[in-house]
Amino acid sequence: MGITQAVWALLRAFFVVGRAAFAAENLALRRQLTVLSQRQIAARLDEYVRYYNTTRPHLSLNRNSPQPREPDPPANGRAVATPILGGLHHEYPRVA
Repeated sequence: MGITQAVWALLRAFFVVGRAAFAAENLALRRQLTVLSQRQIAARLDEYVRYYNTTRPHLSLNRNSPQPREPDPPANGRAVATPILGGLHHEYPRVA
């Protein structure tokens, strides 16, 4: 079994077992975490890697990301929450 197949098997097992463990009140979260195919897992992982490298603050990097970003001053408009990763995280770009 190659690395891709092993990761696929591990993630699929996690989501299948994880779905069964969620209580009914977590229905919205279950819908966000439901993954049906290897392509969906790859897309979610790609989205998370982009978030991790460009948006997520890292304490060891003085609250910046591995790909440095400039602060967006309040003069550029108000911050608007944009859901990413199925709504589990948000980005806050400024819009005029």
